[in-house]
Amino acid sequence: MKKILLPRFDSIGDVILLHGFLQAVIDKQQDLSFTLLVREPVLQLKPMCTPALGWLSTALNPYSQKPALDPAAELEKLVGSGDWDEIWFTAVSRTWADIFVSYRLGSITQVHLGGLPQPGPLLVNLLKQSGVGTGPTRFETVAVEGGHHELNNLQPLLGFVLNTAASPPIPKPALSVPEAALAEADAWLVANRLEPGSFVVCVPAGSENVSIKCWPAQNYASLVTWLERTRGIPVILAGHHGERSRVDSVREAAERLGVEPRVWLGAGGDLSFLAGLLKRSRLYFGNDTGPMHLAAALQVPVAAVFGGAAWPRFLPAGKGAVAVRPMPCFGCDWDCCFGNAPCVQELPVEMVQEMLGDVICRVQNPNDQELRVFKAPTFGPDAERLVSLASAHYGALQRIRSRQLEETESRLAESEVDRAARLTVIQEQGLRIVRMDDEIRFLNELLREREKTR
Repeated sequence: MKKILLPRFDSIGDVILLHGFLQAVIDKQQDLSFTLLVREPVLQLKPMCTPALGWLSTALNPYSQKPALDPAAELEKLVGSGDWDEIWFTAVSRTWADIFVSYRLGSITQVHLGGLPQPGPLLVNLLKQSGVGTGPTRFETVAVEGGHHELNNLQPLLGFVLNTAASPPIPKPALSVPEAALAEADAWLVANRLEPGSFVVCVPAGSENVSIKCWPAQNYASLVTWLERTRGIPVILAGHHGERSRVDSVREAAERLGVEPRVWLGAGGDLSFLAGLLKRSRLYFGNDTGPMHLAAALQVPVAAVFGGAAWPRFLPAGKGAVAVRPMPCFGCDWDCCFGNAPCVQELPVEMVQEMLGDVICRVQNPNDQELRVFKAPTFGPDAERLVSLASAHYGALQRIRSRQLEETESRLAESEVDRAARLTVIQEQGLRIVRMDDEIRFLNELLREREKTR
């Protein structure tokens, strides 16, 4: 059995989108054993995924933590614990943690989707401090074109792994909810007087790291009111307890409009329970989030509000619809030249309501598996041209700024290492002086004793 390590330091939604690829490989190549290395929150997916997968988890978050010795040491301990035959880097967008693992296990055969990334100055410093080698010596790269859905990005990798130019289409992710979680969700629904299939789960937050991804709270409140009052469909406002203020703002705005949606706030480890609520729901309504991808993987229809940061890479792999406002600055990775993501914030309520109504009408048709795209009107040709020029200029400046910042941080890190080394030498010299003083005092005592005996 060949042991494959799969580092994935990204989010719940990213790993859900990977699941169909993994299932396709497992079905065809039963002599392979896979272990996913993920961040701790993503480990909650384990009971919902294929049991053929092994899992390792780390508290490291390379999106919020910069390359440093302590997190790298934990990572080194994790990856060094397995006797891996190969490492597959399946994420198109790599983090410094991916590159560190690649260098740390440089003698192991590696497969890189989208090419072999190079370490930046900070990571080069860390690699030197850690005594890690010069990089992978046996690797294959699989080319991928930009501007496609994640499943399309993974398709060339499937062909490479199966050694065929005509690989079967990657299936949509399909997860299952543990029976215990379904039972808990059912009990919660009974307590809140809700019937399975009668309600909408609305996730108006789910983007705490990128707040501009969230459609305005007042807009959500308007459509929650429309669902409850006009369509007669109860709504559960769902989120993490860390998103309470955002969920409360939607609830309070809805209450001012005369409706009282239910609220569920989960803590760490509650993803299976949320999956149970989603599985029992009529549909998902909300932002582009991990719960959105979870709903799609549970075959629950999705009505989602989208921005253009990575369009169309992370569209839900399921039935339903998304609302978006096309702009020339798409592909910004949420480093918005406007600062407030007008592609999301300026989506009109009327159009999102139309999208939501479309999904409600199509829910009952099992043969309808289409994902429709509702596009808001552009701002006009003159505005589009200005946005295109401004975003290109902003992007160039940000790339220069990022390089300069990383080089500055790298120099600071080097000077800190030198300072620490000098401090160590000073401390060692200080100890030597103390020991020499002790020896001198001892010899002086001996001399005095000998003088007395003369």
